[in-house]
Amino acid sequence: MSNKKNVLKKLFKLTLKHLHISAQRSYEPGLNFFGINFRLGLTPEMGEMTGDYLKRELVNMPNASLLDIGAGDGRLYKNYISTLGTDIIKDISIYELDYGLSYDAANSTKNTSVVRIDGKFLEVNINRTFDVCVASHFIEHQNNIGLTLDKIFTLTTDGGLILIEWPLPHRLMFGGHVTALTPGMILYNIAKLGFSTKFSEIKISGFFALLIIKKIPKISELNHLKWDTGELKQLDQMGLLPDWLYEDSNSYPKIPFKSDD
Repeated sequence: MSNKKNVLKKLFKLTLKHLHISAQRSYEPGLNFFGINFRLGLTPEMGEMTGDYLKRELVNMPNASLLDIGAGDGRLYKNYISTLGTDIIKDISIYELDYGLSYDAANSTKNTSVVRIDGKFLEVNINRTFDVCVASHFIEHQNNIGLTLDKIFTLTTDGGLILIEWPLPHRLMFGGHVTALTPGMILYNIAKLGFSTKFSEIKISGFFALLIIKKIPKISELNHLKWDTGELKQLDQMGLLPDWLYEDSNSYPKIPFKSDD
């Protein structure tokens, strides 16, 4: 059956080539009509998936420290963390980091319950680690994905929790969004830094995704990695990728594209 499929695929490709037509899998899963994608599940508010998940986790994390990277107007704390009540959050150390020049940041107000850090993420010097590092709708604004992800993991305590929420790739240009990442691509970037994504979890709701991952200490620098073709196979053999991600695999995990959480 597999050989028959391959033969049909080759014939189809030859036919298209003869007709001067290029075809490939849609970048986005779901139904596609006239360049418009449709997928089950409503797209939540920005940070909603992160906030809802955090509210469940922080209840069981007394004395935790949390860094909200790209905090903007502080909505993660205001809309979600603060609703846990003072009995729970009084012992949680909460830090917010933002460059301070976005429209969101302009709407931020002083909050004595959090420590605010102003500065560019890759330039600001933070001499400590955090039990939880959150980057909600931040990664798509970064020019250097490798350095950004490496610093997020470096700022996270070994065994700590990392939450990254971002919009899935969109066809139209959108001011501020300089990077388009599928779930597979963000995990690939993390693995190439030497951090394991083996037991990571991806949640998708509408056109937003949430990566949930516990930091495992970084393995040695991947100087022995043979770059380009075959990288994914090598990273998989090192135990750095989840089972669903491999050469020629779908860049989206096989999960319902709707989150009830």
